[in-house]
Amino acid sequence: MPSPSPVLLYTVVLLIICGNGVAAIAVDFTYNGFTGSNFLLDGSASVGGDGIFLLTNGTAGFQQGSCFYPHLVSMGYYDDMYSFSSTFVFAITCSDTGSSCGAGMTFVISSAPDFQVVSAPASAPDFQDDESICRLHRFDGGGTIHQVLGWSFKSGGGDEEPLNYSLMQLKLVHQANRKGLVTWMPATVSLLAILAACLMLRWWWKKKKAEERQENWEAELGPCRFTYRDLRRATDGFTRLLGKGGFGRVYGGILAASGMPVAVKMISSADSEQGMAQFMAEIIILGRLRHRNLVRLLGYCRHKDQLLLVYEHMSNGSLDKFLHGQTKNPLIWPQRLHIIKCVAAGLLYLHEDWEQVIVHRDVKASNVLLDTEMNGKLGDFGLARLHDHGADAHTTHVAGTRGYLAPELTRFGKATKATDVFAFGAFILEVACGRRPLGLNARRELLVLVEWVRDTWARTGGSAIDAMDPRMMDYVDDEVELVLKLGLLCSHPLPEARPGMRLVKQYLDGDMPLPEFSPDYLYIKDIDHVFIDVSSALVATTITEKRKVQNTTANGSLDKFLHGQTKNTLIWPQRLHIVKCVSGGLYLHEDWEHVIVHQDVKANDVLLDTKMNGKLGGFGLARLHDHDSEPHTMHIAGMRGYLGKQTPRTVAHKATNVFALGALILEVACRRRPVGLNARGELLVLIEWVRDTWVSSGCVVDAVDPRLEEYAHGKAWHHRH
Repeated sequence: MPSPSPVLLYTVVLLIICGNGVAAIAVDFTYNGFTGSNFLLDGSASVGGDGIFLLTNGTAGFQQGSCFYPHLVSMGYYDDMYSFSSTFVFAITCSDTGSSCGAGMTFVISSAPDFQVVSAPASAPDFQDDESICRLHRFDGGGTIHQVLGWSFKSGGGDEEPLNYSLMQLKLVHQANRKGLVTWMPATVSLLAILAACLMLRWWWKKKKAEERQENWEAELGPCRFTYRDLRRATDGFTRLLGKGGFGRVYGGILAASGMPVAVKMISSADSEQGMAQFMAEIIILGRLRHRNLVRLLGYCRHKDQLLLVYEHMSNGSLDKFLHGQTKNPLIWPQRLHIIKCVAAGLLYLHEDWEQVIVHRDVKASNVLLDTEMNGKLGDFGLARLHDHGADAHTTHVAGTRGYLAPELTRFGKATKATDVFAFGAFILEVACGRRPLGLNARRELLVLVEWVRDTWARTGGSAIDAMDPRMMDYVDDEVELVLKLGLLCSHPLPEARPGMRLVKQYLDGDMPLPEFSPDYLYIKDIDHVFIDVSSALVATTITEKRKVQNTTANGSLDKFLHGQTKNTLIWPQRLHIVKCVSGGLYLHEDWEHVIVHQDVKANDVLLDTKMNGKLGGFGLARLHDHDSEPHTMHIAGMRGYLGKQTPRTVAHKATNVFALGALILEVACRRRPVGLNARGELLVLIEWVRDTWVSSGCVVDAVDPRLEEYAHGKAWHHRH
């Protein structure tokens, strides 16, 4: 006797699970047996005492059984489709001859209860107001039993409540000369396996989409997005290492589709904020640039936590290799000059000729790449920042490489076109001299290339050529001298003294003569760190001509007149005038757009012009902050004797400047250093000595400089009070 054939109707369920629709209204029911159910039955359909629902009972003759869910079901319309899920556990017991098992069962969603099953092409039902009737239906020619053990349904997407198979009844069916055991466990296992497969498929699909999703910043980019598989294949599994740096490793490869050689950079800090920032900066900035002297970005790839950038391949690698590597063929002078002009053209494009200003922030030899014809191209835009023309840059943290950093950048952290020009100046000195910007001399002492070239020029009687790379044999003297002096001018300590890149390009191309200046122009003592554009005549401001430097510092520092061997002692009116000048220069506290804390007010930083006007310089330790905000400088800076009481938590602020000004005033009036030795060789702190003199003698004027023969008694007392 043939055994019952358990069958599970799961096709509709699969479609619903794998779909993307999400219903707004969910109507669901779950029956683990049909005892007490309120389904509407028709034809031969019946519910037995054991809770098993029979559509046909196996008797001879034509049979038709139907079961209607008694209420209209709202299907929930979303994403252009109607969504539902349904699960059945049923069994079909065939006839004893085995010749027929009937035509199966039909699950029908109809807009009317009189829906007839006919042979017609499949089409979507004409739902009215998204409401329909759910129906199980069976036609049978006789001899076959159709049993339903459980049924669950949910409209509107999502999974219905799972059936509880432990509550379903097993039934041994006796009919005529046949019997069979209704078994449903194999069908259940099949259903669970299919559901698991669908869920895995859906999870994989979402994961794949998440990995390939485009961020907002990717939508407007020029470079294309490569697949990780293509880049892995192109680089032989990332084995063809070309080089490595602080931001990652660079691999060589050939794209299979086009045969194009490429360089693939894998960001080393891809899982960090910095790594993502570098990745985005390269794509957003370099991806939109087109210039013959800028390395071209071809595309990028984001795969899991991997960030990769794809560049055009530069066959000769970085300039750094030719300058400082073990190459047997050092660059000849025409090649060096050509590379310098290439980088100047690329930097001019970034600063002036593109739609926005781009500050590269990392101009150096290792970021200049060379193609087959030894053309230089500037690359690595991971630190680059952009802003509109005519607007100020907003970058406020130090970035770049030591030796290429402008002095004002290390103090104020503000990258500008002038800081790029400083780095370019250090770069062209490096190319011409064959020395790194920072290194060690023969005595193992620190050598700063900019200072070394400047000192070499000053020491050799006006010939800067003595600083050039000794490996160069054939060169043009005028060209080498032009490059060396231009490098010094570009790396001038004062940002306003540096030429812009358009002017630099004109100097290099011979369209304009380089202005004449001597090494003295590069030695601006005490004010060589000023980066404050102020209008006060009492502050030593930016100097752009040697004549102005001489006028500003013609009489040197105040320290020389107070403690030097000068024959002309400052008279009281001069001293009083200088004190007033310095006090006026500290308008930095209140009247500028920011608060500037000088941190190093002392006699040596007060410069005297031809009219003995005192001007405050030496801003190397200066810090600024917004008005009504607290300063953040926590380390002790300044000179002993001018410093107030220090603690481990001391913060430099306006009051520390006022303390130093008080010490300076006493120094001017008394002509004694703030800290020194008395006649007995004991330590003398000027502030304490003036105080003790006043206490012991009752007259503070007794502490005045004895060389002052004439002075206004009241004014001297007032300034030492």
